[in-house]
Amino acid sequence: MESDRRDSGSVITPRCAVVGVLGALLGVLTLVACTGRDTGGRDPADVAARAIQAISLKDWSALAGLADPVHGVRFSPYAYVDTTAGVVLSSAEIAALGDGSQLRRWGTYDGSGEPIQLTVQAYFERFVCDRDFASAEPGPPNQRVGTGNTLNNIGQVYSGRDVLFFEYYLPGTEAYAGMDWRSLRLVLERRLGRWYLIGVVHDEWTI
Repeated sequence: MESDRRDSGSVITPRCAVVGVLGALLGVLTLVACTGRDTGGRDPADVAARAIQAISLKDWSALAGLADPVHGVRFSPYAYVDTTAGVVLSSAEIAALGDGSQLRRWGTYDGSGEPIQLTVQAYFERFVCDRDFASAEPGPPNQRVGTGNTLNNIGQVYSGRDVLFFEYYLPGTEAYAGMDWRSLRLVLERRLGRWYLIGVVHDEWTI
């Protein structure tokens, strides 16, 4: 791998690493220029709280301002994040959630195995806004609260990256013996000193 050398006693910096940092910075600056405001946040708990509030209010512009400017936001209908079948939306696509009727494949339904073919709006109604998650207190960072049958693989998917998640859990009702619980996990990554939303993982009781 080609490196930049300034003198025999200097630290060798891989050129690809420098390019990566510059690319990330350019992405942040571009988003700031387009939205006219700062993005992400210094405190991950605050970013998660702002994101869950934006989801509750369906304020897609606010949610877009928290999205990772480089990787966008990956959406998962169940606890297991399938990187081969999930959908990733850019901040621009999140800001335009109220538009469009394109069907996307978001994964497969639990139990039937049928493909989840929904528009962005329909997906959000079923797998993001299906409960008032803003009324829930978030669990501690990186702690799973809702315990279903599906593997939570967030740690494996984002291994080696400065990532954490907050879970917003709502217990089930007596009518369904508690099995109608829901959780929404917001996955954040630190980039250049700021935290951004990179994942929204829905969870519920699965077969």
